[in-house]
Amino acid sequence: MKAFITIFLLTLSLHAANLSTNKTTYTAGENVVVSLNGVTGPYSNWVGIFKQGSTNSWENVVDAIWFYREDSLTFDNLPGGDYEARLFYRDSLNREASSNNFTVAAGDATISTDRASYNNGETITVTLENVQGASNNFVAIFKEGDTSDWNHYLGNGTAQWFDFRDGTVKIENINLTNGNYQVRLFYNDDITVAKKSVNFQVGEIQRGTITTNKTTYNAGETIQVTVENVQGAHNNWIGIFRKGSPNNWGYVLTENWFQGTAGTFNFPQNFVGGNYEARLFYNDSLTVETIAEFEIEATILPPTIYEDAENRNTAGWTTMEGPYTVSNISRNGTRAIYGKGKWVEGAYYNMAFYRLTLDNGNYWNNTSQHILDMDINGHTACFQVGVEVRTTQGFRGVFFSIWYGKHNYPAAKTVYDDGYTELTFPLPESYRFGNNWKHFNVDIQAKIQEFEPENEVLSIESFVLNGMTGYGAIDNIKLLSE
Repeated sequence: MKAFITIFLLTLSLHAANLSTNKTTYTAGENVVVSLNGVTGPYSNWVGIFKQGSTNSWENVVDAIWFYREDSLTFDNLPGGDYEARLFYRDSLNREASSNNFTVAAGDATISTDRASYNNGETITVTLENVQGASNNFVAIFKEGDTSDWNHYLGNGTAQWFDFRDGTVKIENINLTNGNYQVRLFYNDDITVAKKSVNFQVGEIQRGTITTNKTTYNAGETIQVTVENVQGAHNNWIGIFRKGSPNNWGYVLTENWFQGTAGTFNFPQNFVGGNYEARLFYNDSLTVETIAEFEIEATILPPTIYEDAENRNTAGWTTMEGPYTVSNISRNGTRAIYGKGKWVEGAYYNMAFYRLTLDNGNYWNNTSQHILDMDINGHTACFQVGVEVRTTQGFRGVFFSIWYGKHNYPAAKTVYDDGYTELTFPLPESYRFGNNWKHFNVDIQAKIQEFEPENEVLSIESFVLNGMTGYGAIDNIKLLSE
């Protein structure tokens, strides 16, 4: 018996997982490579980065990567600190192994304002990156030259606390006299040590004016924008944005560059009904000078058909992941699209993904319709369908999953390390059973707002299918106005 136990324990030790990092000390921003050996978890394995001495709980995860059978994982842009990597199986918090301890050096934080000068009362937007403070970090406004202490703190909303590493804060509705100021960054509620600062000026600043010839437009009606008293030296431009969207090139719906101090410009449009803004920018920048708001009334457009399998054309389909391509097949007396699934053995993961764009490979860029309408012939194991969407809060993947429906999972929002956000909703199991066609219709705008009430669709860009097994098929993929 003793010999058996000895052999059993030796066998366990031979198969125990092992983690190690490629270094023990890293500079700020340097990649941390974790090597894996002896991993035996059947599915949903993951490695998390934890502060040394912290417990195995989700709130203590600094960064995490899920994997199947990789030999190494690379973590980037970790904040400064003392860490270890820990291995877990089956989406659990039961630790299987830990790496050696390692240290990442703290990098310098950066701080900037959206302008160098402001009129009194204008909102000051402060952008922060690589913040290193553990907690109770904040920014505060001081007169240039004043010491950092509560006696010189200007009060009245001129400080803002935050809990992110990279992000923005807005200092609004404050009354500052004309002069020179600084926004200063502080860590851990300590106002005596400013980590970083940025200068700005308050004075009588001329922004120029921007107006539209109407406040409400019909769909398709040309928008006429007039600018006057423009102060920018060169490469001034006007952009049309959805109201609430950031000043970012990815959110410009249409634009016009110009020289000079005044002018009137026409913007043809075919936008979905909603609230919009014409924004004036100087010197090829993304710092908005002034804004004119307007509204476009909703209208009903004819359906935009992106897939009708009767034409036997699959030119718009590409394989995002997996070894297969979509097929145009015959199903119950009609043509249909079939995308074969590829299940990873033991991992409960379907790695076959397909995207539908235009035949020339361009994205749909449909700014006028946000209702997905299609037909599904289930008769298949788990799959999911969805769309990729540009919104006022960033890019979103919106998916409808039979797996969620089968297991009664609630809808979920997942934000990945690169900022990509995925919203997944259960698709009723009725779409899975029976060799017959079922109609599927869903308002993408309404689904997004279940998680993000202030978010609005800018455009729907493509359709995505996570492959089917069995004899499933889809057809008649289109977007509707209502």
